Amino acid sequence: MTATSVVALGTWQNSIAPQDVGLWDQFGNLLATAVITGAETPVGSAPWFFEPIRPVLLTAGDIYTVGSYSNPVNEVFNVSGFTVAPEILYLSFEYTLSSGLALPVETTCGNCNILAGANVELAPVPEPASLGLLGAGLLALQAARRRKAV
Repeated sequence: MTATSVVALGTWQNSIAPQDVGLWDQFGNLLATAVITGAETPVGSAPWFFEPIRPVLLTAGDIYTVGSYSNPVNEVFNVSGFTVAPEILYLSFEYTLSSGLALPVETTCGNCNILAGANVELAPVPEPASLGLLGAGLLALQAARRRKAV
């Protein structure tokens, strides 16, 4: 499996702003948050809005939860037919009634009309072989500059 990092958190914007978005690890520790104001550049036809975060490396085999809070429901986006990045195995839809951003934990709801949903933007992590090749190239450039300077 290819290593990947979350580099931005986002949500589908439907006239509810601002929206808080969080990323949690499998132990319920909050790893990153972002506030989506709707002033960000829209992506896709939904439209989705993303706010950059400090990259969070995802460990293969671990479980992560991404959720958003938009009054009145803390929710994880769930629609049939949605696309998931190949690096991610989608497990379930969860939501929690809350007064703020909280780890979604409930798996059922009476009326699940979703107004907003959390999303992540991924960036691939270079493989060690790629980093080694990059390092070798930089060393070769440095050696060439030294020869040219002499």
